[in-house]
This record gives sequence, structure tokens and C-alpha cells, in this order.
Amino acid sequence: ASSFTSLGGGYGKDSSSAYFKGKKIDGASSYSFTALGGGYGKDSSNAYFEGTKIDGASGYSFTSLGGGYGQDSSSAYFMGNKISGASGYSFTSLGGGYGKDTSSIYFMDKKVDGATGYSFTSFGDGYAKDSSSAYFEGKKIDGATGYSFISLGGGYGKDSSSAYFEGKKMNGATGYSFKLLDSGYINKTFCQ
Repeated sequence: ASSFTSLGGGYGKDSSSAYFKGKKIDGASSYSFTALGGGYGKDSSNAYFEGTKIDGASGYSFTSLGGGYGQDSSSAYFMGNKISGASGYSFTSLGGGYGKDTSSIYFMDKKVDGATGYSFTSFGDGYAKDSSSAYFEGKKIDGATGYSFISLGGGYGKDSSSAYFEGKKMNGATGYSFKLLDSGYINKTFCQ
């Protein structure tokens, strides 16, 4: 069809229909359809994730926030699914699977219990922290202190006293001397 236009992100349209990865999007308005990035698209009435209509989402106000998140004027979404209790107008993506609104922190589409929004930081690799605690993939890391916690990459993190792998404390590893190397790690008492 000579009127076909690629919109990016797998979306396209011609003079009569909108498409995702070659499959027609039922009910989508070709005239007003736009791709938003991150798997999201919209027309003047509805929003879509990977070509599937998002129930209840407003096409008029919908935007993609990156990191799998989207929002309209009243709700927030992760991978096209509405996040229960999240406020759309104040929602922001923090990267690494985390997002927040004015009252809560979320990992993907789940609320992170106990996390404090004003001091919350995502390291972008599953690890995050607030002023008092550290988190891995949305779960609080037992014993980790937020104020001194840093991510080292490759699944490793540390605070001033301990080292962690994928959110679990590494027995015998001390945070103050733990360093990640290209081929393993070194600690004050042992090397692996």
C-alpha cells in the first residue's frame, strides 16, 4: 500500500488502519494514531501497548514515560497494565524498573512497602535506596543501610559494613573492603 507509513517501535499506519508488527489494531483510528515509544501507541480515544488496547486509558492524555511505564491524566501503567493505586498525573519513571507518584514507590507494577519517595534513588540495575534502606527488585534488603549503599554492577552492591549479590548478604564479605573486579571480586580476607 503506497499510503503506508512506519511510525517506529513496531507501529505503522496506512490511510485506513493502524498496525503493530504487521497486525491490524482493531478499532484504532489511522488518522490520529501515533507511536509513543516503549511499546506504547495512541489515537485520539484510546491507548495501546504492543498493539493491544489498554482498558480505561485515555488516548487524549496518554504519554509514555520510558522503562515500561505510561500514564494518562488519572492512572499509571506498567507494560500496559494499570498500577493499582498509582496516580497518573504525578507518576514518573525512575529507571531500573522503579517508578513513583507523590505518595508511593513502585517496582514494575507493585508497591514497594516502606520506601520513602523524597529520598528514593534507583541505580538502574534492580538496586535502589532511600535514606534508611536499600532494595533489590522492589524488596527491602535485610540489614542494608540506605545512606551508605551503592550498586557495583553485575548484581553486586554494598553498604559500609556488608556486600550483597542480587540483594542477598554475602557471608564473610565486608562492605568497606569489597571491590568488584573484571573476573571476580576481592575482599579483605579472600579473593574469588
